[in-house]
Amino acid sequence: MINATDQVVADFLRLWHEAGRAYFQRFYPNLDYDSDAYAKVARQRRKYIALDRGRNGHGSGVFMVDRESGTVYPIKAYGVPNCKRPLGVLAEIVAGWDALPMRAKVWFHRP
Repeated sequence: MINATDQVVADFLRLWHEAGRAYFQRFYPNLDYDSDAYAKVARQRRKYIALDRGRNGHGSGVFMVDRESGTVYPIKAYGVPNCKRPLGVLAEIVAGWDALPMRAKVWFHRP
């Protein structure tokens, strides 16, 4: 079972954050990408881990990770995973991040 504090979750959050850095700094040069408003955070739920963009109540949901299987899903609404469109297993996404095509990395950093 995966927890929000596991290293694989932290690695995914770091990779996801860095994937969006170039785009953000190009289009928003006067803002700080590393501020809490743009941070990526994991929030523990009973069945899922919510991977959100932003902290302190200013964030929005982006992904949900099934704690049993590690499968990553996009969301339909906050707290509701879109189980019809799994993105892959969290550990495999992290392990194969460098091999992902640029199109997939662009999807992960949509602002």
